[in-house]
Amino acid sequence: MEIYLSSTGRFTCPKPKILLGLKLTLVLMLSVFMPVSATVYAQRVTLSEDNVPLAKVLKEIRKQTGYDFFYNEALLQRAKRVSVHVQNVTLEEALEKSFAQQPFVYTIELKTVIIKEAKKAGSSSVVPPINVKGRVVDENNDPLPGATVLVKGTNKGASTNAQGTFTIPDVADDAILEISFVGYLNKEVKAAADLGTISLELNASNLEEVVVVGYGTQKKINLTGAVSVVSATELENRPVVNATQSLQGLVPGLNVNIGGNTKPGQSFNLNVRGMGNISGSDNPYVLVDGLEMSLADVNPNDIESISVLKDASASAIYGSRAAYGVILVTTKKGSAD
Repeated sequence: MEIYLSSTGRFTCPKPKILLGLKLTLVLMLSVFMPVSATVYAQRVTLSEDNVPLAKVLKEIRKQTGYDFFYNEALLQRAKRVSVHVQNVTLEEALEKSFAQQPFVYTIELKTVIIKEAKKAGSSSVVPPINVKGRVVDENNDPLPGATVLVKGTNKGASTNAQGTFTIPDVADDAILEISFVGYLNKEVKAAADLGTISLELNASNLEEVVVVGYGTQKKINLTGAVSVVSATELENRPVVNATQSLQGLVPGLNVNIGGNTKPGQSFNLNVRGMGNISGSDNPYVLVDGLEMSLADVNPNDIESISVLKDASASAIYGSRAAYGVILVTTKKGSAD
């Protein structure tokens, strides 16, 4: 093709034959590329399937259209079986028929169909955590300071203050709170922004339990001193051969530690509420059925109960020998059925 330039520097109009050639070239180019464009954006699909897996239908659609499918294999295993009959329809129509009543959604990106799990109704709304507050009281509506409030199944929680109130931030809206206090029955409540007043009930069975003290036996409800009791049931589940070992971790305030080199069945050192002197002679006073003897000489299987007296009330009964606490051991006795 020739382009003529006049002396003025402007283009002159080409000859009519040249214009005709340009028109013919344009027509030929359009006739070549239009079918290609049509096949890309107007894929036709024909399906005739009865009660077949969805994966088989997708494979047939891919074969006819050339479109790829992107999905999780485990996700597609939850698909329902498909029955679809379509004749010369578009890709979108074929997909709509195939995914009817399925728990999936799909999007088309370029030449790929992306399959995802459909969101359940209401699942998009996430309930934010709440700040929980409340007040724990006893049966007389008096505050219980030091009560433990825990979010069930977690280590998150708080203790009540002198007024019996507590606050726990960022708690799940559907969480359950466990409330406990020594001598009272545990209680569970559903979390709420304001729980108001929570009343705990006395554990009557524990209060009626008989405890061995220096001057005989007494009910827990009447005790004024610091006494801890270990029953035979708690001891029999411990695979030990020495009674001193069996007390480890069972009595609050009783320290059980190993002295020197260890060997099977050796005795452990005991002291109540920490070291009492620098000479190491701060062991508690041990009485077995009223007789002074070493706890290590008692067979753990013969023990019925152990009472540990930890405060000054022990010295009031046993004198200076009980300056570092008293351990009272009651052994098992025969009984008539």
